[in-house]
This record gives sequence, C-alpha cells and structure tokens, in this order.
Amino acid sequence: MKLAWALLLLAACKEREAPPNRAPITPPVQELDRLPAEQPEPPQQAAAPRQPASLDQVLECFSDPISVPVPESISSVTTGDFDRDGRTDVAVTYETLQDVFTGHVVVYRNTGDGRLQEHSSILAGDMVYAVSSGDIDADGNLDLAVGDPRGGKTRLYAGKGDGTFVEKPAVASGRKPYGATLVDLDGDGKLDLVTELFSAVAIYKGDGKFGFKRRTVLDTGQAPDGPVVADLDGDKVLDLGYAANDEGYFFTLKGPGYRQAVKDQSCGEPGYVTGGDFDDDGDTDINYVCDERIELRLNDGKGNFKLVTYPYGPAEEPIVAADLTRDGKTDLLVSHRNRSADPFDISATLVLLEGLGNGEWRERATARLPIINGMKVADMDGDQKLDIVLATWTGNKAAIVVLLRQDC
Repeated sequence: MKLAWALLLLAACKEREAPPNRAPITPPVQELDRLPAEQPEPPQQAAAPRQPASLDQVLECFSDPISVPVPESISSVTTGDFDRDGRTDVAVTYETLQDVFTGHVVVYRNTGDGRLQEHSSILAGDMVYAVSSGDIDADGNLDLAVGDPRGGKTRLYAGKGDGTFVEKPAVASGRKPYGATLVDLDGDGKLDLVTELFSAVAIYKGDGKFGFKRRTVLDTGQAPDGPVVADLDGDKVLDLGYAANDEGYFFTLKGPGYRQAVKDQSCGEPGYVTGGDFDDDGDTDINYVCDERIELRLNDGKGNFKLVTYPYGPAEEPIVAADLTRDGKTDLLVSHRNRSADPFDISATLVLLEGLGNGEWRERATARLPIINGMKVADMDGDQKLDIVLATWTGNKAAIVVLLRQDC
C-alpha cells in the first residue's frame, strides 16, 4: 500500500513540473484596463463543412409532412387547379385488386394550406399510368389524359370545372402506352398528345375538340423515358428529350418532324428524365438518374450535349428539377430507396441538391421518408413558393405527402 501511494505522489509531482501547454482561459482582472484599444484578430480557422440535416427530419426550410392516405400504391401523380378555386389540387392513379385489376384516377381537392381531401374518382380500365393535365378543348377547365397500358389506349376525360370529369373517346395508342403528355407542339393553340409506348414514341396532333390524329411513331428501343419538352437547338420549335431505359442511351427528337437528332450511349438503365438550365447559359439541359450517379447533358444551345457525370446515389427513384432554394438557380430533388439489412426497413431518402449555376450541385438537406413513387413541385398554399408533393408507399400503406416551403 505504501509503495502505491509513493508512486501516485511521484506521478503528481511530474505533472506539476511539466511545462504548461495552454494559455489561461481568463487573464487577470487587473490587466484588462491595460489592453490596447484594438487587438489583432486571432487567426481564422477553416469553417467546418456544412452537415446535412438529420435523416429523421424533413428537408431544411420545409414543413413537417402533411399526409393523406390513399387506398393503394400510386403509379403516377400530377397537379392542377381542377375545381377552379385558385388552389392547386392533386390527381393520382392507382390500381386495386379484388376479382380483377381495376384502375382508378382520383382527384384530391386542396382545402387550404396544402391539405388534401378526396373529391372525385374515375374507374378507368384495369391499369392506369402517367396522368397528365391540360385544357384540351380551351373551355377554361383542366382535362386529363391517362395511359392505359393493358388496354392499349390513352384515356381522355373532360373536366367540368368542379373537380369532376366526363369520359371522352380514348385514343388508340398501340402497345403499352404508359406515358401521356399534353403539350402544344406546333404552336397552333391546340394541345397535342405525346405518348411513350413499349418501344416507341407516338405523337398525335390535337384538333382542340378531344380529337387526336396520329402524326408520327418513332421506334426508340424499349422503355423510352421522358419527355423533356423544350426548344433544344434554338430554332424556336419545340423538341423532345428522352432516355431509353432498357437500351442504355440518351436521345433527342427534333421538331417539327420529330426525327432522332442525337443518340448517345449512357449508363445501363437511365430513367426519370428531367430538364432545366443547370449552367445558367439560357438553354435547356437534360439530366437523369443512372444506377449510382446522375448524368447531366449540358446543352450548347444548338442541340449538342456534353456529358457530365455527377457521382451520387443510389439514385434510383424520381428526380425533379426546380429552384427550391429561391436563388435563381436550378436545384435537384433526388430520391432513392435505402439499402438495409433489415427486411422491414421500407424507406427512402429524399435529398435536396442545391444548384450552383455551373452544372454542379452540393447537398443541402436530406429527409427520411417512405418509398417515393412519384414527385411534383407546385405552390400548394398560395404563398408563391414551390412546395413538394410526394406519392409514398411503405409496403402496406400509401399516401400523398405535402411538404410546404417555409421562410428560414
């Protein structure tokens, strides 16, 4: 015991003899009045890198999720003021299985502050996909076009202006029309129809009265994904940008004839094609998710594209381009399913990538959410700020989730 105490005392003495290695926290009080008026600033330390928000939180500057349950997993989602009350509503598609598949198109009315309530429903064949909205007959009411892959047609519904719809004759569309986009391609004031088929893109000219005449069909390889609709080459005519999901290449269709203008090899399965001016040069660029990266096609304004690869992932789910940080630069919302050893972990990560205006992004914030099947941005609460609308699924529950943009 005495030997132990002696060793402790010897160690304590050695500590006292060691030279001090840090300055005192507070100088003596009597010295404070003698300090010169201006002291040299201490050397600046490099700022620690900004850490993203916790995965258990919603995205930075967005509200807690506002959720409304839906009966089944949503296959597509779109937004629009379907009842003409000045608020942005949501329309979704899904299928239920009882004796046979039954397709549903359901409108959820915005009751204020981004909150949604089921308003009307349409029975539409046994499978519905890719709902798109637009005023087909120019009566001031939004109408719907819905792909029906099993029926081989695009279903049309005329809006009555109160959030309900009347079915119109469908457009025979060929093999598995899973895409439908309403857009005035030729500038005649009448909406045309672009559909993505099993291995082709079909374009129909609209007559402004729910009539659509097939204009062209172009073989594109399996599963064309898109389109990005924009004047890609500066000739004042709208073009189309796509990726062939099952073929592994990016391509464009040049208007007004809509023949293939660009075809470039890509990753294995490019998908979720979106467009925006990512380098602030005034023209539309195109990007899409690829395995564990994002491929960006920077446009030179003449329809020629330079490939820039952004390593990020796994980026396997919907992606949206918009100025969500309100700085005039195009940001990206990217979602991907979380990889987990837990078979019951059915979740996704939603990431906001802040655009730097030079074709690059930096991670701004993340959120952990259920699996995301669809994603849109729209002003849901009338404050002139873009909010986020998500179609989510957990394996036994589906919902529409709204994240409202907040001041922060």
